[in-house]
Amino acid sequence: MNRPSLLANPIMGLTSDRSCVTELLALHRHVYFSDLRAVTTAGLTLTGRLFYGCWVTPETFAGAKLMDAAFVCCAGIGEPPSDAGLRHAIADGGRGDWERMLAMLRQPETLDPDLAEHLVAVAAIATMDSQMEVRLSAMTLVARLLHTHPELLSVDTRKVMGAFLLYRAADESDMVYYDAVALVDELELTRDVLEHLVGRARSPDPRERVAALVARERLSLGVRSIELPDPPVTKLLDDPDPEVQLALLEFLGQNVRNSFDAKGMLPGVDLAAKLNPFLRSRDDRVRRAAIHYARNVGGSANREALIEALLDPDETLRNVAFEALYLRLQADELQDLLLHHEATPAQRAIVLEHETRWRESEPGFSRVADPAALRDLLASDDPGASLGDADPGVRAAAEAWFGRESPGIRSAAPSGLPAVAGERSGDSSGGSSE
Repeated sequence: MNRPSLLANPIMGLTSDRSCVTELLALHRHVYFSDLRAVTTAGLTLTGRLFYGCWVTPETFAGAKLMDAAFVCCAGIGEPPSDAGLRHAIADGGRGDWERMLAMLRQPETLDPDLAEHLVAVAAIATMDSQMEVRLSAMTLVARLLHTHPELLSVDTRKVMGAFLLYRAADESDMVYYDAVALVDELELTRDVLEHLVGRARSPDPRERVAALVARERLSLGVRSIELPDPPVTKLLDDPDPEVQLALLEFLGQNVRNSFDAKGMLPGVDLAAKLNPFLRSRDDRVRRAAIHYARNVGGSANREALIEALLDPDETLRNVAFEALYLRLQADELQDLLLHHEATPAQRAIVLEHETRWRESEPGFSRVADPAALRDLLASDDPGASLGDADPGVRAAAEAWFGRESPGIRSAAPSGLPAVAGERSGDSSGGSSE
């Protein structure tokens, strides 16, 4: 098949700075919109390949075995365009000057179908240019042609081009990715286009996996007209690459916000257990993001990893880990933690703040178990002593918890002291409510 199609599982957007580039070339028979000018393929056997909209040099395939390879609408190889203007534009583009090519895209009504396809195919490379203005202009003009003159390209070609433009949803520039996300509605992109985009998360190239997750997350914030496919989260939870892990935690933070969401997207997966490698990551960014995320979906499986985090040199991170333990442990585990961990003033304030919130919604519920545990947590036999704590945050939370109406509060437990955790509305689980 010498025509571009998403059904061919193409690889798109290859450049010389991509990792696994030769592996990707060996895996995929269809290669589209790729800048291969600085790529070397010596020793590769590339049989039955279709290169579409690719930029190459004579050195690209030196030493490679090319058998039954087709080069369609490429630059530097294959049949050149018949239009002299496009030939000159390609020569300029090879030197990094895209203005002549962009000018041709601004006048799509002057193009015949063959010229339009070759122009759009080679101009797609400009969407990967190092200059944001070039990327934005190329993406916008190609999208405009697809939208206003769809008759110039076949349906399959439009889908392939739309999918490639959507790669820019992972662009580092806000202006570029905002406009890329809008293309889903503007071009009425179909489910198979979106599945191709999200399916990149299965690539052996970690950079492509990250891009797929970032693009999918941004689409979820801006697209409402079509149901978005989910990335292969179960597989990605075992991904060892820290950049992928970071992107995955960002995606999970927006799309799997509690245990109910986890059961829906990850049936049969113990998400808390899967988080432990993230919580113990040597990458500070991953560990920090995982500790924050554990507050929402963590569980008993994370107990040891989060307790280890209580020794982190970063006080803020220690407090987040403490809060995750407070919110996600079972009742008996939480009681044990509070009885054996010497809470700091900031951590006591965290407990008091949450306990106040529980008490406001349901007076008989508490996560800190019985009065003795609460007194131990406050590091005093007198539960009202926290009103005189040196930390103003603890004092403020204690005032809200114990109240200030009774002068005898410093010598007696408050009348409304909560019941043992787990007695809320007959729930014996001891876990926090979702």
